[in-house]
Amino acid sequence: MWSYGQATRAAAGALAVGILAIAIADGGVARAAPTAPSAHEQEKRTLELQKLRLDVSRSQRHKLQLEVAKLQQDTSTEGRLRPFVPAVSLLVAFIGGALGLWRYLGEQRRERWHRTQADIAANVGRIVEYPEPTKGFNGSAVAALRNLTHLLAESPPSKGSLLRRHRARDDQLDRDRRREELSRVLATVVINDLDFTNPNHARFPTICLSDFAGYADFVSRQRQLCLQTLHRYELALEHVSQHDASYFSRVKRIGDLYLPPPSNPRDGSFQLFIRVVHGYERYLALVDDEADRLDAIERFDEALKNPDLTHSVTVSSSAAASPMDSTVQ
Repeated sequence: MWSYGQATRAAAGALAVGILAIAIADGGVARAAPTAPSAHEQEKRTLELQKLRLDVSRSQRHKLQLEVAKLQQDTSTEGRLRPFVPAVSLLVAFIGGALGLWRYLGEQRRERWHRTQADIAANVGRIVEYPEPTKGFNGSAVAALRNLTHLLAESPPSKGSLLRRHRARDDQLDRDRRREELSRVLATVVINDLDFTNPNHARFPTICLSDFAGYADFVSRQRQLCLQTLHRYELALEHVSQHDASYFSRVKRIGDLYLPPPSNPRDGSFQLFIRVVHGYERYLALVDDEADRLDAIERFDEALKNPDLTHSVTVSSSAAASPMDSTVQ
């Protein structure tokens, strides 16, 4: 038999189980039979869905248009060339800089060329003025000839680019041409403008040989020029001999000394005599033809009538000609 307490607890448990069963049953019914949406809500949901689909369609269409445009740009000529734009820009800048440098160097070269031509013209002017009575100073002629030698000096061989070597060759050809032209100018002055009875003028032909590079080679290639210069010296010797034939026919030369010395070493005739003899030796050494040399020696002896001095001049000119001949060979 259950006691009263046990019976009470059993009844309470059964009541709780019944209440739980009813609650579960109510919930199952509620889930099994949900309430249907109204027509207004259904229409609203339909519109929202259509709007969402339209937005997605527009976004996809816009994205597709962008991809098509990008594909068109990449496959066009401009698109294919776009990656090369930086390199092309750099190349154009480099070419522009190179052209600017080339133009600058060309202008500098032309300026140097014009300055050189002006200097050459100024020095040639000093030489052309030399025979004038007020300009007959050997120092001025020597300075002008040395300046010309410097201005027309041969340039060292170029080891740069082909263009630089070609330009150096053209410059050297221009120098050679100018040197030849100036040698002709000097020859004209020597033959036509000088007074060989003037001691300063008589020295000028030897100054040309000593102080203008290329003139000696030019004279040696001009047979008539060399013989004409010798002839003008012969006329000057005759002039000197007429001044004091007894002295100049017996004077001897030992080294650089003339013995016996004249009574007045500063006498114009004696100074002219020294310079004419020296000039004759220098130009006689440039005569290549043996017959021309013998004829010139004979004329020298006839003009001065001094066999000892003639022999001395012949020996010294032959000794001076020997190194030149070996160099040419």
